[in-house]
Amino acid sequence: MLTTSFPRHYAVYDLETGRYGNDYNPDQQDLADYYLTSFKACVRDAHVGSIMCSYNAVDGVPSCANKYLLQDILRDHWNFNSPADYIVSDCGAVTDIWQYHNYTNTEADAAAVALNAGVDNEVRLFFFYQHLSSLLTRYSAETASSSSTNRSRPTQLPSPQSTKL
Repeated sequence: MLTTSFPRHYAVYDLETGRYGNDYNPDQQDLADYYLTSFKACVRDAHVGSIMCSYNAVDGVPSCANKYLLQDILRDHWNFNSPADYIVSDCGAVTDIWQYHNYTNTEADAAAVALNAGVDNEVRLFFFYQHLSSLLTRYSAETASSSSTNRSRPTQLPSPQSTKL
C-alpha cells in the first residue's frame, strides 16, 4: 500500500472565518516569499505526491480554478508533474467556485473550470462524476461538429464560455 501526504490549503489560505468566499490579493513578493514557500519546499524538497487546493480565491480566481497557481507555478515551475502527482480539492471547494465565488454560472461549469485548471480529484468524489458524463458528451459533440477530419482525443473539457447548460 502506498501512502502520501498532501499539504493543504494551497494557496494564500489564512482564515477559517468566511473561508468559502474569501478573496486575497497579495502582491507578487508576498505570494512568493510568504504564502508559497512552504508548498515549494514540500514539492521540491520533500517530493509530496499530492497538494490540496484551498477554498479561497487569489486575485479574484478561486484556488481550485486558478491555472496560474495550479499549472504555471505548481506543475510547470516546481515540476509537480510525475504520473503519481495529483491535485485534490478540499471538501466542497469545487462547489464553492460556483456557489460562493460566483465565478461560474453552474455547478457543471465549476467542475469543468476546476478540471481544466488542473484539479485531478476532489474530496467529495461524487461532484466531478455527477457532471462528468454530461461534460464529456457535450465536449464530444462540440469536437465532432467543429472538424470532421480532426478526431484526436480531447485534452481539455469545454470552458464555461463555450458551454451553455
